[in-house]
Amino acid sequence: MNIQQSQKNKGFTLIELLIVVTIIGVLATIGLVSYRGISENARNSKRRADISTVTQALALYRINEGVYPNETNFSNMLTELLNNNPPYISQPLPRDPRNDAAAYTYNPTPATNSFCACAALEGENEGNSSNNNCTFSGANLNFFCMTNPP
Repeated sequence: MNIQQSQKNKGFTLIELLIVVTIIGVLATIGLVSYRGISENARNSKRRADISTVTQALALYRINEGVYPNETNFSNMLTELLNNNPPYISQPLPRDPRNDAAAYTYNPTPATNSFCACAALEGENEGNSSNNNCTFSGANLNFFCMTNPP
């Protein structure tokens, strides 16, 4: 083999480089899509756990006070649960993973001594309610809601 032939065969062809770049691009896209789905599921799981925690705290509040808090704002209701002696809920208070203040709602119904606590979820049909008023039916179940325990 002479020197000119060995210099001619060094390196990669343009086709080989394009194939490698395409494969890397496909793998990166698959990874990003999977990561997005996993992150969304994790945030939704936290929201479900937060609503469950609040529901338990509200049940304890009702046992001692005889009624549920009449606050119509989720944040004010949490403050009321926290400012009792002893507090019915502890710090850190439930907060939406994306810091969306409107993601959590609390709707008391004093006439029936009941409530509905909800969290707006990401994704389609991930929840159990079609709105934040505990409507446990219909299309687009994009809220996770809990009512007072029986």
